[in-house]
Amino acid sequence: MITDISNVKQYDITTTPAASYVIPFPYFSYADIVATLSFADGSEEVLVLDTDYSLSIPSTTGTLTRIGTWTADATRITIARVAAFLNDVDFSNGSMLDAEVLETLFDRIVGYVQQIAESIARTVTIPITDDAASLVLPNKADRANKALGFDENGDAIPSATPFLPITTYMTNMLAVTNELTAQLHLELLPTGTASAIATFIKEALATADLQAFQKAIGLIPSGATTAIIVAVQDFLQLGGTDAATANRVVTRDASGRAKFTAPSAEGDVALKSTVTAHNAVVNPHGAVSAATADRLIVRDPSGRAQVAEPSVDADIATKKTVADAIAAKTDQELKTTSAVTFVTVDTGNGALKLYKNSREALTLSQSTNGSSTISAMDVNETRMVSISHTNTDGDNHAFTVITPSGGTYDIVASGSSLAGAVGGLYSGGTTIINTTISEATTNKYGIVIRRVS
Repeated sequence: MITDISNVKQYDITTTPAASYVIPFPYFSYADIVATLSFADGSEEVLVLDTDYSLSIPSTTGTLTRIGTWTADATRITIARVAAFLNDVDFSNGSMLDAEVLETLFDRIVGYVQQIAESIARTVTIPITDDAASLVLPNKADRANKALGFDENGDAIPSATPFLPITTYMTNMLAVTNELTAQLHLELLPTGTASAIATFIKEALATADLQAFQKAIGLIPSGATTAIIVAVQDFLQLGGTDAATANRVVTRDASGRAKFTAPSAEGDVALKSTVTAHNAVVNPHGAVSAATADRLIVRDPSGRAQVAEPSVDADIATKKTVADAIAAKTDQELKTTSAVTFVTVDTGNGALKLYKNSREALTLSQSTNGSSTISAMDVNETRMVSISHTNTDGDNHAFTVITPSGGTYDIVASGSSLAGAVGGLYSGGTTIINTTISEATTNKYGIVIRRVS
């Protein structure tokens, strides 16, 4: 269970790093943790596991322990859970589910969500109260050497004028160290001999209107008024468009949309058609349902997938592997890893005996024909029954084992008097073992039964 809402923890370093730091959130493998040192000059250093630090065993919390001496002058350490988006848990149809495995899987999903939320929180966003807007960037060719702007609707658009290399004039302007030098550089103050400066001031004071005065002292560019207005308008407009146009700033149309050409590189903006086409693929990345080496697994139209027969303990088991293993278990060899279940068996004479699914056997002795009926079961309940039946007189007697009344049962049974394992789906009240016990003979049976409906 995850109770901490964050997947990042930061500690300030005032003098020297501490010997260890607490990790207050869960992590599922050593590779999930990324530790980074920050320095006053803005640089960072990613620490290396088992070289710079060690970790306690992955759990709901943990400890990061320093190894040796870290780089001096570090001001902060950031510990983050950055887990790979993978699922290494595979459940087989009809298999028993372990609660601890399920809880760990759910915890990892919550961890992935927290990790994504942390990344989203560090992105540029618009207020949720804002109107719907398209923030999709143009393709590489359209945005090359352009600035990102916004049109009258607040939609992103490409600039009409490409970025140009910084000029010597602007380089010198940015290098000035005081206000007076800046004013002289911008020609807000006249330069030259005293007489030339006096002439400049006289001409400025003699201008007939404000616009002529601004031109005279260099506040606005000189030239015809119409040409100046057009130049300013062209500069402010930036040439934005919602069409897929190269070297133009992106603007949204009246519906808040903008178009791009089809992507060609991994970093290009994807189109709706690109995503739709990928979602429609039924065998992504060459996945197959057959047992094929080095291929991803996808379910067939019936929801099934196959794997090769296992060769080592960690391999996935097939239905045949499980069925063969169950069929090979008889009498007291039948075992279960589930919680202890109690069943009652009718000996045929009206007597009930309580049976626990351990290695204990239910022993029946009779001198007449008889049957054993397994007691009632709940849907999805699984039981194991081991029976040892002895004929106590000199005659042959019939003996049967019958399923509980009502429902459908998935059964595997084997025994000393059976030619092979009995298995399959049986209705309630069905005889699953019908045999004759010879005189002075003991027959043994092992039955695994599960109610499926």
